[in-house]
Amino acid sequence: MKKIILFIFLFAAININAQYPLAPEVWSIPKKVEVISEWATRSQSPSVSFDRQKLYFEGLAVTEWADTGWTTPYSLPSHINQHLARYPAISPNGKRLFFNWFFPTWNIYYSDWDSTINDWGPAINCGPNVNDPFAESCTLPNDTTLIFLRSTT
Repeated sequence: MKKIILFIFLFAAININAQYPLAPEVWSIPKKVEVISEWATRSQSPSVSFDRQKLYFEGLAVTEWADTGWTTPYSLPSHINQHLARYPAISPNGKRLFFNWFFPTWNIYYSDWDSTINDWGPAINCGPNVNDPFAESCTLPNDTTLIFLRSTT
């Protein structure tokens, strides 16, 4: 028992006094993006396009980067935006948008950009191989990986 207590004490002392290297980056103080916060009631869970020119957020809205900063957001079309929509994730090429849609439960859908009509296509359910009776969400951390998160409760 004394060995366990000594081990815990030494482990805690080492971790408390650990000298972690400082991050080499220098981050600026966060700034509120007024044009988004004034427009949107829900601006959480953003997805930045891989070219860093568009920012998608809950409610399926998007803002674009201009010389003067972020433009006033606009909602995506109603045919993919008629139910509660959250957690957008734009593909690396910007032509497929994944999102959660509450219809009739939280499932992952996607919409493809249709360049012939210059608009988003219909919302398509990812199907039973991805969705189940519980809640799912997804994210795109890089250009080759799509991560699905599934809740079982």
